Amino acid sequence: MKTKRNKVNDLKKCIQAIEEIRTNRWNKYCKLEEKIEDLESKIEFYHNENKDIREIMNETKIKKNDMSNIVQNNINQLMGDIRKPELLHPKFRISLIELKEKFDKAELPEKASRQFFIDLCNEKDCICGRELNDEIRQIIKQRANLYLSDNTAIFLNSLKEDIRRDLLDRDYDVEKINDIIINLKNNLCTRDELKDEYKHYSDLSISQGTDEVKKWEEQLDENKKIRNDIESELEEIEREPNYHDDPRFYKKTKCLKALKRWLKDEEIKLAEISNTIEMRQKKEIFQKILKLAKEKANNNLRESIRDQCNEKLQKILYRDPISISEIDKSIKLEGQKAASMGQTLSVGYIFLTTLLSEGQHQFPLLVDSPANSIDITVRREIGQIIPNLCNQFIAFTISSEREGFTDTLASKANKIKFLTVFRKTETTKKLEKVLPSEGVIDNKNCVIVDGEDYFNDFDLLDY
Repeated sequence: MKTKRNKVNDLKKCIQAIEEIRTNRWNKYCKLEEKIEDLESKIEFYHNENKDIREIMNETKIKKNDMSNIVQNNINQLMGDIRKPELLHPKFRISLIELKEKFDKAELPEKASRQFFIDLCNEKDCICGRELNDEIRQIIKQRANLYLSDNTAIFLNSLKEDIRRDLLDRDYDVEKINDIIINLKNNLCTRDELKDEYKHYSDLSISQGTDEVKKWEEQLDENKKIRNDIESELEEIEREPNYHDDPRFYKKTKCLKALKRWLKDEEIKLAEISNTIEMRQKKEIFQKILKLAKEKANNNLRESIRDQCNEKLQKILYRDPISISEIDKSIKLEGQKAASMGQTLSVGYIFLTTLLSEGQHQFPLLVDSPANSIDITVRREIGQIIPNLCNQFIAFTISSEREGFTDTLASKANKIKFLTVFRKTETTKKLEKVLPSEGVIDNKNCVIVDGEDYFNDFDLLDY
């Protein structure tokens, strides 16, 4: 019993470890997808600036994709015909026809049907005219097993019909597979040539670009390689169990479904040994109920947050409406894959404030550099919506973020406080000499100044 219990515990640890790996890999995969999308956008933007080469690349890409589809169709057709042995060699066809002829000559399966003898036992007299008694009926039933069963007869009839339909009633081209293979080879060569041509123009476009574009291309290839490795690992974790999976070597497998199946088997064995089968069954039912309750609660919470976010988005972005279709590991928008910078920030802020308002306590929205990487128009959009999202907003800004953001925020907010903080260094000693007379907190490490005028003039005064 101790050995079984140890194995159950080991399997649980293996499953937990694999699930942690899956979560980590998935998070890494999502971040890689964002990097790849960003790099592809940058490279595509650069290519669009080189229109002549780009047009040739687009034409080549269309031809390459079309040829790839043709190759796939050739492969599907070839795989379908390979399953037909009569197409592989003429001898298969001749042998199958001979087999049907021999069945017909022997009157199989009709003549040797087992059911005939079974039905005969129910008659009063044999077909020879002799009266049947119980002893003879028993002998007939025993010997009937030597003849064809109904299932076998059905199979043989179906086989004969297939041979007649496919091999006798049709004009047959034994060179069909050879023709498909020749076409496949030619189409593969054409596809590879188009791939090489596309890569040539892509390399030419990159070589004519800056070192930065070349660096993007290298980063893109590296990230795609890492993504492919992660995909392979996730596929191995999520795949269905197969004959390679051996429960004796459970520590070597990453197949989560196989591990869970083995754990269930071992728990059943342990329950049988310890006479706790009924308790285990109740535990499994309870676990399923909890799992379903958790999934339902998560789905309800996601839908509730989505609906609240969409309601706010309709009010705030009424000029440029946008809505959320799904919230899972990321936010998916309705009818579009991406959004403008202003829309993206709006959705992000609305999502965060909705989450923060779900609990019993109200939290402020705190953002570091909220307007650092966006233009002035988007800054004004964000400055307008933030006061409608939360009761308290705290932002850490630098002087370059003021224009278009803090002035808009101040005009829309009911109450706002401006604090300027700078550290005491040799460079800032001149600033300490011209501090305002009020609203100053001076300590050992830094200076804090309260006031909108000083905030707006900071870093712009000629000291």
